Amino acid sequence: MFQNKLAEGGGTGIALLLLYAIGLPVSIGTILVNIPLLVIGYKMLDKKNYVIYCIWYFFMLTFFG
Repeated sequence: MFQNKLAEGGGTGIALLLLYAIGLPVSIGTILVNIPLLVIGYKMLDKKNYVIYCIWYFFMLTFFG
C-alpha cells in the first residue's frame, strides 16, 4: 500500500490515511469515502449507467484491489 513511503491519491489515499489514523480497514474506508461521490454523481450525471458502473468499480476495487 505504501510503496517507497508514498501514499496513493484519491479515495484510496484517504482510506489509507484512515487506516493509519484510526485503524479503519482500507476496504471499509474506500467504501465510506466513495459513497458521497456516488451520490453526487447520481444527481449530476446519467443516473442508470453511472450507478451501474460505479457500483461495479467499488466492488472490484474494494474486494479485489
